[in-house]
Amino acid sequence: MRVEVAKVIFFVDSMIAFHWIKSPARGFKAFVSSRVGEIQGLTDPWNYLGTMNAADDVSRGVAAEKLAEVWKQGPSFLYTDEAEWPVDEPEADQRSVEVEKKKSPAVLTVYETSDVIDCTRFSSWRKLLRVTAYVMRFVGMLKSRIQKGSPPDDKTAVTTIELKRAEMYWIKVVQGRIKPRFKRGDFKVLTPFIDEEGVIRVGGRVGNMVTSYESKHPILLPFDHGISLLITRYTHEAGHHGVAATTAKTRRRFWILKGHRLAKSVKHRCVVCRAAACQGETQMMASLPSSRVAPFTPLFHFTSCDYFGPYQVKVGRNKKSKYYGVIFTCLNTRAVHLELAVDCSTQEFLQVLRRFFALRGHPKVVMSDNGTQFAPTSQPTSVRGCPA
Repeated sequence: MRVEVAKVIFFVDSMIAFHWIKSPARGFKAFVSSRVGEIQGLTDPWNYLGTMNAADDVSRGVAAEKLAEVWKQGPSFLYTDEAEWPVDEPEADQRSVEVEKKKSPAVLTVYETSDVIDCTRFSSWRKLLRVTAYVMRFVGMLKSRIQKGSPPDDKTAVTTIELKRAEMYWIKVVQGRIKPRFKRGDFKVLTPFIDEEGVIRVGGRVGNMVTSYESKHPILLPFDHGISLLITRYTHEAGHHGVAATTAKTRRRFWILKGHRLAKSVKHRCVVCRAAACQGETQMMASLPSSRVAPFTPLFHFTSCDYFGPYQVKVGRNKKSKYYGVIFTCLNTRAVHLELAVDCSTQEFLQVLRRFFALRGHPKVVMSDNGTQFAPTSQPTSVRGCPA
């Protein structure tokens, strides 16, 4: 006997599974997504059964009479019209439902806008101005085509007016860094002001000086910008002057904060200044005498001596005297022997020499400078064991 099934309706008593089936399959992980997708493609519709599931009565301790009745006939709402079936929209724990969902990584796209011309890639101030002038001319040509006007001639050389316009553009770009500090009043010592073109200039008390306006009120620029470095380098390369001269010539038009430090850095890195720097002559030391390098000689065999001092020495309650130190040095081992002399006379030096001989023995050579106590006297004087 064949039974033709006209319609199949599926019931589920799990709130989590019901929400999985009702949700898009692509939002879950691979294991759940493949099964939910297959269920959604092969079956429809699905309803939530809830507490009316007859299979749950076994685990709830229902009597055998009621169990046999429910299992044979099924839930009572199945005998009514489908429109009269109870509609139950379960509310599942969202955390349990979202356990199997994909965790989409947060993707952040950052768009960095940069200037058309990067001033840090230029090593010449004049070259940067010419490139900027050509770019501004090209932009003007595009605008004139849009407005259907006569475009400027792009074959002519850069004019002075275009260079001034390019220079003013970069000055305003650079001063954008120091405008917040200018508004806070960080440059009160320089008494800055904004001129008619919107450029920050240095004030002062030299308004009546007979000189150009730019010289009296130079343009204020920050220290840590590539334009300030290019301007200082351009001024220095005009004559490769010193640090002070480079700073002074730069301030004829531009007042760069910490300009002296920047000029010093430019001069230190200048290849031409390094090549032209005067180098002092170095004295070549002569070879050591034979007495300084004599091998296998006893201590103080070759000796040198000298005086040092004087030192104030208290010799009585109210009396002080000048005493001198005498240093004997071995020329080979650099050993040192110290003695004390009460004055700078020759006789006192002979006494010092006797004490030295008594302790160290007779050296072969004793070297000294041309001090008066070392100079020979009119009558020969001898030390015991050492002729004068």
